[in-house]
Amino acid sequence: MKVKYSIFLLTGVIIISSYYFIDKQLYTSSYFPIDNYISDMEIKPVGEITKDFYIEQFIISANDVSSPADKPICLSLLMATYANRINKGSFVMGIKTRNKNESFLVDVTSIKDNEYFTKCFKNINIRDIQQSDNAKIFLKGVDGITGSSITAWSMENTSAGNIVGKSNRSLIYRLKMKKADKYYSVIICCSIAFVNILLLLFPLLIPIMFKGENKNGLR
Repeated sequence: MKVKYSIFLLTGVIIISSYYFIDKQLYTSSYFPIDNYISDMEIKPVGEITKDFYIEQFIISANDVSSPADKPICLSLLMATYANRINKGSFVMGIKTRNKNESFLVDVTSIKDNEYFTKCFKNINIRDIQQSDNAKIFLKGVDGITGSSITAWSMENTSAGNIVGKSNRSLIYRLKMKKADKYYSVIICCSIAFVNILLLLFPLLIPIMFKGENKNGLR
């Protein structure tokens, strides 16, 4: 029995380790800009993202990025659903720079209360933001209605840029550099194959392990 439990435990460790390794390959460890200290006293929602809602957020350029500046980026916004309220509709989330504009249509049912929601861009990288004097994040309502729409959190700390028209407020966001998708796919395939091979070999190893235990027990 001890051998069986050891096998299951080892399998679990391998799967969890593989997932952790894969996740680390998707994102680099450094954020852009650096995470800001957030105080509960200064946080408040920007308002429900209804049909006519539109907001822009300046992104302050940084020149101390530790990862390659040509890697695609992922935007994470701290969102809220008004205490896990059931909401409906969709909104647009995007970034625009001097010569690029990329966005995503987001279903509000994918938003979790007080958690970061992340979308990864294909054509925008940190260099695009550095070379643009007015790079912005933007949120646009599509078909949301009052009473059943989500919102985004804002704070007073504007070291990462400010909301257009509000010099003392900023969206709470993160930008992460993303590694190339093809490398990520290769890592996933190799990790899954590795785990499957181990699972296939375990049944063959069980008799050998039990045989060793039986011999020890006869001595």
